[in-house]
Amino acid sequence: MRRRRVWILHPFFFAIFPVLSLLSGNINRTPITEAFLPAGVSLLFTLLFWLLLVAMLRSKQKAAVIVSLFLLLFFSYGHFYDLINRLFPVIWGLSPGQHRLLLPLWGVLFLLGAGFTVVNKKPLGKLTFLLNIVAGCLVGMSVLGIGAYSLRVGLDRAHAELTQTVDLPAADNEQPKPLRDIYYIILDRYADASTFKNIYGYDNTEFIRYLEAKGFYVAQESRANYPRTKHSLSSSLNMTQVNYLTEVLGENCDDFLPLQLMLQDPQVWHFLKQRGYRFIYFGSWAQATRRNKYADVNINLFGLPEFTHNLYCKTMLYPVGLKHFYNERRIQHARVKYKLDKLAEVPRMEGPKFVFVHLIIPHRPYVFAPNGDFVPYNEAAAKGLARSYLDQVAFLNKELRALVDTLLARSAVPPVVILQGDEGPNVARLSNEQRQNFNWERASRTQLLQKMSILNAYYLPGVETVPLYPSITPVNSFRLVFNLYFNTDFELLPDKSYVFPDSRHPYVFVDVTEKLKGGYSASPGTKDEAAAQSRAAPDGT
Repeated sequence: MRRRRVWILHPFFFAIFPVLSLLSGNINRTPITEAFLPAGVSLLFTLLFWLLLVAMLRSKQKAAVIVSLFLLLFFSYGHFYDLINRLFPVIWGLSPGQHRLLLPLWGVLFLLGAGFTVVNKKPLGKLTFLLNIVAGCLVGMSVLGIGAYSLRVGLDRAHAELTQTVDLPAADNEQPKPLRDIYYIILDRYADASTFKNIYGYDNTEFIRYLEAKGFYVAQESRANYPRTKHSLSSSLNMTQVNYLTEVLGENCDDFLPLQLMLQDPQVWHFLKQRGYRFIYFGSWAQATRRNKYADVNINLFGLPEFTHNLYCKTMLYPVGLKHFYNERRIQHARVKYKLDKLAEVPRMEGPKFVFVHLIIPHRPYVFAPNGDFVPYNEAAAKGLARSYLDQVAFLNKELRALVDTLLARSAVPPVVILQGDEGPNVARLSNEQRQNFNWERASRTQLLQKMSILNAYYLPGVETVPLYPSITPVNSFRLVFNLYFNTDFELLPDKSYVFPDSRHPYVFVDVTEKLKGGYSASPGTKDEAAAQSRAAPDGT
């Protein structure tokens, strides 16, 4: 009796399952297109590896089993590493050095499995069929999850993309000549002076005085409008509160992509483009601000895209790359320095420019010593969160002083410069997962002040009377700038701060403006929370 032919599908299913699984778990914040590159690379590698083994073993089924075994071990490595960390934190620890134990074990498992497959004399048709079923089911479940979510939110996401937030006046013949360059420099999680003093016991007065001496107005009571980057920058760059998205998307929507769409094509850029500005974009490692397709120039030191990087970090390749060829901490260290160097060259570019800069610092990863030297992970972990954060602040302050001096000296016409935190530092002693789902509605007053109090400094040259005030928030930054320099009549919005319960409800907004009034002087428990900060480990790599 002739045997039924069994198709060899499982290696290719196992090749794309990790990609689809990660996408399914992050579909609310990751465009589907981000999965194309890693899926394509994984499938191509699988095909070439399988063909090589077929040529060596003269058996398609044996070659397929060995490839699937490799893929299972390759993509599961980081998950097992994390599981052991959770189960045996004292014995195992968080040190990357523990890869020296797990990586050889994974290699031995592969060699044993591959060797057993090679010497096996029995037919592998039934095993091939079983692996096809298992791998196909895994892929199918991920595809169903992605498809169901996409269908559920697709129409609302399109609606959000088309929603116009502000009526922009047309350019007129009375706009100022020559046009000033505008620098909007985001310093991610840069706290205000009161947070430095009350939470970290750090005096940032010297830097504030430097800014004031150069002509900056530092809004000492400024608060973020929202506690997360996507909300905060979507608001400031579109000159509006994003609370209207509650009606567009619904309170139960957990889709962050509409905010990313708003960041790509913001109203501030539309306004300035009509007036002849070029868009110079200094991106970050984060997906939301990595690159802007509408910019005239994108300046960044590109590593792996955030989605691909998260996939890579769970593979066997990660500990090898960490040591030999791809260390994301070193890339971030080089990226920040590269962007600061390139920023100093922008005044020499021709024409009026709107320069958006997202510096993910003093935000993690904690890679800078005060003098700018690279800090290895173990050294940062030994210092703790507070010291590591402050070291990056010390480095950044020094670099910002040099940058401001350069921008003002090299610009033919004094530029507009805004230095602004998008949010304050994180609450201490929480894991990354806990931070993602931290309920800001239930946060203490001190926690809210720490997260919402930001540096907000404006250099607005050539204006006799500047209507700035201590409590101005980012949503009003460009309304005020455009009124001063382009003869517009934008009404300033109420300076309100909003939080949302957690990442599962990013469009359920709670007004905490009143709770933030009075600052730390009216907030009990500050010393205890500051002590917790100093004991906490760095959040992230």
